[in-house]
Amino acid sequence: MIPKRIVAAAAVAAAALVSAGVTQPAFAAAGAPETTFGAPHAGPGGAAAGSIWKVEATVNPQGMAPDPTNSTLNSVSATGPGEAWAVGTFMDQKALDHPLAEHRSGSTWTRVPAPQPAGQQALLNAVDDLSPGNAWAVGTSFSGGAGTTGDGPTLIEHWNGTKWSIVPSPNPATGTPGDSDVLTSISGTGPSDLWAAGWDNNAADDTISLLFEHWNGTTWTAAASPTPLGSAQFADGITAISPDNVWAVGTDETGGSNTLSAHWNGTAWSIVPTPNITHAGNAQNMLTGVSSDSAGDVWASGLADNVNGQNLRVPYVLHWTGTAWVMTKVPNLGTEGSRLNGIQVLSPTDAWAVGQTQESNGAILTLTERYNGSTWAIVPSPDPGSLANLSDNSLDAVATAGAGNLFAVGARETPGQAVRRTLALATTQG
Repeated sequence: MIPKRIVAAAAVAAAALVSAGVTQPAFAAAGAPETTFGAPHAGPGGAAAGSIWKVEATVNPQGMAPDPTNSTLNSVSATGPGEAWAVGTFMDQKALDHPLAEHRSGSTWTRVPAPQPAGQQALLNAVDDLSPGNAWAVGTSFSGGAGTTGDGPTLIEHWNGTKWSIVPSPNPATGTPGDSDVLTSISGTGPSDLWAAGWDNNAADDTISLLFEHWNGTTWTAAASPTPLGSAQFADGITAISPDNVWAVGTDETGGSNTLSAHWNGTAWSIVPTPNITHAGNAQNMLTGVSSDSAGDVWASGLADNVNGQNLRVPYVLHWTGTAWVMTKVPNLGTEGSRLNGIQVLSPTDAWAVGQTQESNGAILTLTERYNGSTWAIVPSPDPGSLANLSDNSLDAVATAGAGNLFAVGARETPGQAVRRTLALATTQG
């Protein structure tokens, strides 16, 4: 995730893309949604000196030598510059995962205890901060020892202004060994209208279905999934605009890896076609996040990985026109390309996306990009973490706090310790 720091880096990335043959990529099959492309690489206009982003101090449980362990932040949500939540996971000295919740009050991040089911590992994937006394976080819990995959029953937690507590949540896929239910994202229009999204793996019918759960102010219930039997579909982002207008995005891995979107119209969820940049070389297309302003201007972040069978990533965004999703490639740096992990829409002329850039020498750098109503450009961002002599940083989510304030969160390596640390960036110039 390289900030667009030097034009030379852009030239290297451009050469890599040309050599990979993606300047004229193959498109989705005829009849797929319209696809357009903007400038594929960063230009001089994005290589501004300095950065508007500042690194903020965050908390890392088990973070001190001699036995430091991994901590990461996966999601952030804010109601104002002095009121925000970030969630993720941290590992104890037995390599077991625990939920991590950090609260920004004023200008300081502090850890707040988050419960987990007894005898289970747990992690939090997303958070929605509705007000200082009302926030929700979602994820999953799972049994097993160190190294166990984090797929198990859903986990939903609520902040009431005093403490976090676990709230019962549905698990449609249960009863068969191998079944799992995972929540990856959450968004709501108010305290009595929230949606959580993810997937459930039902071994009995060999289907991985989009999972949608709704909070009506009293109870979480699962909605009927639009996933066809025998498919493998995963939701990674959701945005609620109104009670009858909700979007979710992710990946359809049925027979490949393709972008995926679904829409709630107030009555039912349905799949809405999305474009893919290319399938050449078994490229893997995916959508990683979705956001909308209050008027319903919807954008999704995504990427193609393994383009043309090479270790190359090409980031892109999708924009909903009201009738179809339209794709735009965004500036791409790094000899192995970049990926977008999250997106935040402020208005039709102001949107942000964050992620990471990969270099062939193993360096990973933060990436922030901004849309000004006509083009996307890279905004320089700091890289405080390193492993050996290589930068190692990533951003997974971005959120607005209003009045030009933005937060971005993720993880960074700690020099000399080879463990992940929480990372938070902030700007007042967003």
